[in-house]
Amino acid sequence: MAGIRQQDVDTALDRAERRFNKCWCYLTAIKAGKFSKDKLDPLVEFQPILASALFDLSKVHAQIAKERKARISDKRRYAPSWFKARMSFLSRQQERLVEALQIGRSIGDAYAFFFYQKEVQFLAQQVREPKPGVMSTGIGGIGELQAAKNMRLLGGYFLVHHCVTSMLRLGDVTLIDLHGFKVVGIGELKSHSDQAGHVVVSMSILGEGSGIDLHQGMPEPVPEAPLFNVVDQLTKAAKDRLKRQMDRIQKSHVEARKKPDSLASIESENRVVAMQRLLRRAPAGRVAYAVSGRSLALFAYRLASQPLSKRLRNMGKPARKMMRGLEDLPNKVQEILVPGRLDNAVLLSWFFYRQDGHFHYLPGMTHPFWWPLSPDALKPVVFRQMIVGTAYNPAWLFQALEGAGFNVDSTDPRNAKISRRQGDALFQSEGTSFYIRAIQDYLMDEGVIVKMLALVFESTVDDAGKVPKRVDLILRQEFGRPDEKDVEPG
Repeated sequence: MAGIRQQDVDTALDRAERRFNKCWCYLTAIKAGKFSKDKLDPLVEFQPILASALFDLSKVHAQIAKERKARISDKRRYAPSWFKARMSFLSRQQERLVEALQIGRSIGDAYAFFFYQKEVQFLAQQVREPKPGVMSTGIGGIGELQAAKNMRLLGGYFLVHHCVTSMLRLGDVTLIDLHGFKVVGIGELKSHSDQAGHVVVSMSILGEGSGIDLHQGMPEPVPEAPLFNVVDQLTKAAKDRLKRQMDRIQKSHVEARKKPDSLASIESENRVVAMQRLLRRAPAGRVAYAVSGRSLALFAYRLASQPLSKRLRNMGKPARKMMRGLEDLPNKVQEILVPGRLDNAVLLSWFFYRQDGHFHYLPGMTHPFWWPLSPDALKPVVFRQMIVGTAYNPAWLFQALEGAGFNVDSTDPRNAKISRRQGDALFQSEGTSFYIRAIQDYLMDEGVIVKMLALVFESTVDDAGKVPKRVDLILRQEFGRPDEKDVEPG
């Protein structure tokens, strides 16, 4: 059989990179406000290009999977050493393709956040679902691709296609009212092919309100004969699965539309400046450093300029070079120590892509593309041309909490126990790891966390010392002076 070649994968990766660059240009135009009712290219051309790039990468991944399966079934025909080497080669090529898919979907996440910017509670529902894998290249994947290419508007609402993102996981499309950036519906796509070269896509939508016209905005020409409903062609098991999917979508609407009991807004210092300075001045082949606030050290390593296919051949090599080049990190860590405390600690993390290679959105936070950060400065990080890490000392947070009257058991720094007594009542805070991620990965000031917990404490424990009730918090990060509030105890 004709096996996949590295050249085949390289060609697919470099073609994908050209498309990613085009999508990044569209994103930059959106951030700069360079679109209008008469010039909608950045909004409407983004998804077809990115969906095509992700689908083509997934096709090569599927070809490799097919070869792997065939080789394994005929394993006895091959010399053990050759078979082992071939399986290792195929695995590496699939890993490269997955890394490229992660880049593409990270770009898609930035695009999706623009439309979900007022619907962070819906995003919180979305990211609870399992992360997407490689895009399907069967009938379902073809249906998603064609929908992304041809379905832009329905009933006057803009369609955000989930196949181009990693954080929109519930349903396949979102209907967005562009006048208020409001989610008006989430849809599930089902595809069926009854003849070669012919795919029919049906959409089931759960929305808010009425008046969604599914025919408006469909591509021309309109089919001469009525199309069958794909749902009618599904097996009982598939129909049951669709029902469960729609039930989860309905539940997400209910959860996202719950009104909080109270609102509060907290302003803090913008800590993005140090990050932008670091990203701009980090040289190729050497580690650069910066310090953000009192508690966070940043470090970055820029790779040599190469096509994506070469960068992804062995991403572990530059990472190892960076780790060997961190000889100045101890000095930077000294700058973020709290004098006199015994619970100083250094928590290491990666910025943007975490250790598993995925961009992990933290509910309520602003996607880094929409920070007051130059897209040109961030692009090398997203395109894996730069590795960025952070070293955080949570002792600053613990000291601030103690100064506000809280008790902190910092035996486990990432999951420190925060409490406060008033009379016979005991206040306990959960989710310290979330707060640390908000500070370390999203550059939030510790003072926001302290003030937020103080507000909740004051609202739940009165002077009589009643037992506190459970309070669920929705922390929302915005830059500038938002119309809505940052902290929503509810």
